[in-house]
Amino acid sequence: MNYRLGLLVSGFWIGSAAVLQAAEISRLPAPAFPDASQTSVWNAPAQVLMTERFPEKEPEFGKTLSRMLKQSPEKLGLPMGVSLRADSVELVPEAVGITPMAFIHLTQTAEGTPVAGAEATIVMQWSPAGSPLRFTQGRLYPALKTLPEKAIASEDAERKVWAKLSAEITRFESTSGGVWIRWIEGRWRTVQLYGITPQALIAAVDGSGSVFVWPGRIVLPPTPDKTKAKTDKDKAP
Repeated sequence: MNYRLGLLVSGFWIGSAAVLQAAEISRLPAPAFPDASQTSVWNAPAQVLMTERFPEKEPEFGKTLSRMLKQSPEKLGLPMGVSLRADSVELVPEAVGITPMAFIHLTQTAEGTPVAGAEATIVMQWSPAGSPLRFTQGRLYPALKTLPEKAIASEDAERKVWAKLSAEITRFESTSGGVWIRWIEGRWRTVQLYGITPQALIAAVDGSGSVFVWPGRIVLPPTPDKTKAKTDKDKAP
């Protein structure tokens, strides 16, 4: 009789006879994001832009930002027709020799689902003439407006991840990163994302149940709609 040694975790068998070790997976390239030859791409302008003067305090700042994102994104240097979510807004009050500043991180969404790799980070200051702003990074996909496909149920996706990796890695843990839209193998897919530790891998399961694995760690954006205004108590000693 043949016996197979392994570890049973949460009802899934993790065998010791690995077919593809984590070291081999770590050499696989992460899926590249699309370029302009594959879909429409907006890249952040390099120059400093001037927009209308923003309020310096909450909640007026957040209300003005939300209004402009919905009604006139072009005034912020952003493309029209792209759904954007403000993941974080950090207001820094005036200091000696430094004008008030705001740091804004935006993520593109389609039908409420975030798009991996589609984000913009804005630094805004204040002046008597208005609010100059510049992008520290920015890449969006204006043609992506709807879900590419329906997401697979999280329970089914996790089973598929474990079934695939249990034949390739001896011991691991998976942590859900939620539903995202990701460009993989030439098209947009709606995927359930998982971080795999301690191997530092990312697993994605698309709507058809296909599993993709590549090296990396899931770094989620800040909780949406949370605006923090720094005070003197927040400053480093």
